Amino acid sequence: MKTRAFGDITEDAWEYVCDNSSEAWLFHRHQWVKLESRFFVRESQSIGIEIAGVLVAVAPLFISGQDEGVGGETLLHSGVHRHTGLAILDGIKPSEVKAIRSAYMQY
Repeated sequence: MKTRAFGDITEDAWEYVCDNSSEAWLFHRHQWVKLESRFFVRESQSIGIEIAGVLVAVAPLFISGQDEGVGGETLLHSGVHRHTGLAILDGIKPSEVKAIRSAYMQY
C-alpha cells in the first residue's frame, strides 16, 4: 500500500476512482480539487492510495489558516464543504478497506 500526492496522480486515474466509488461525488473530482487548491485554501495535501500499483482511493485534503477565513487557527480539512472525505473504489475487500482507512488516518 502506498500513499501518493495529488500532483503525482494522473487525472484519468483519479477520475476512475471517482467514477467507480459510491462514496465519491462532485467535490472529489480532480478539477474540483484543483479549483479549491487554487482559490480557497493555503495548500493542498490531497492524496491517493494505491494497492499493488493501482489507485484504489482518493481523498481531497487541505490546509487553511487565518488568510483563508478560519480565524486564528490552522485547519486540516477535506474541503470548503468539510464533508468530502475518503472515497474508495467499490468492490474492495473489507480487510483492504480497513487498511486504506488506516493509511489515510496515519497520513
